[in-house]
Amino acid sequence: MNVLGIGIFAVGVILLLIGGIEFIIAAFRVSIWWGLGVLFVPFVELFFLCMRFYDAWPATKKILIAWCMLIVGTVLINA
Repeated sequence: MNVLGIGIFAVGVILLLIGGIEFIIAAFRVSIWWGLGVLFVPFVELFFLCMRFYDAWPATKKILIAWCMLIVGTVLINA
């Protein structure tokens, strides 16, 4: 189970990075100010998600799936 857990964890990390970059790109596509806010101001990500849900949802889906994979991978590694 260790190898499977490490594999799932690694794919989760990669997917988390891809989703995070897509989220930043989505913010910059809306406005330079949204992009800078998402990059530098805490909790602007949540506000952007609420205000521009349809722009941010594809990246948010990837991030949520990645977190689930990280949790499953960690459980399998420690089992």
